Amino acid sequence: MKMLDTNMIVRYFLQDDEEMADKVKNVLKSEKVFILHEVIAEVIYVMVKTYKQDRIQTA
Repeated sequence: MKMLDTNMIVRYFLQDDEEMADKVKNVLKSEKVFILHEVIAEVIYVMVKTYKQDRIQTA
């Protein structure tokens, strides 16, 4: 089981770093993952505040 961090999830959503996004995609397809509640909260914060993504769309 792998644990994903904020950076990995943000890169996967934004697809702004193809290499990282592909690695995360492969992990999601092939392994069980664990994401801390704090990481989910941080992903939402980063997406909304830093990348100006819509809060509803991010959720």
